[in-house]
Amino acid sequence: MAETFKNRMVKLGKPVTIERRLDNLFFTALQATDTTCFILISYSGETESILKVAEVLKKRQLPTIVLTSFGDNTLSQLFEVVIRLSTRERLIENLGNFSSLISISFILDSLYASYFQRDYDKHYNQKVMMSRAFEQKRKSSNPLLKEGLEDY
Repeated sequence: MAETFKNRMVKLGKPVTIERRLDNLFFTALQATDTTCFILISYSGETESILKVAEVLKKRQLPTIVLTSFGDNTLSQLFEVVIRLSTRERLIENLGNFSSLISISFILDSLYASYFQRDYDKHYNQKVMMSRAFEQKRKSSNPLLKEGLEDY
């Protein structure tokens, strides 16, 4: 889900870094510029390593968006912008995190759409231009998919 968000944002000229290793995220937080915005995703909001990162972000007053479950947790108490995830699953006794994954996907899609609409014409034109440059030989015999392809 984060990769999809990244791929979309890159096409709008907004670089996104996804850091799976929390030690690297900690070092990134220490070195980030004031214009860097962090999105922290933590279902429990209580993971020790992400809380270390959060403390650095809070101390440095870097823009941070937290995606976490409903209810009170340490991570949500640190930041003003908190978006709540579906909490239809238990931490350990669950059948695959379906509702939280759908919830995260919806939130990231909404953040992307919100950013896109801020300057819709510019972002649309930029995305189309980049897609056309990359997908010059893309073809389809499906008439529903062909619209616009003949312009390549």
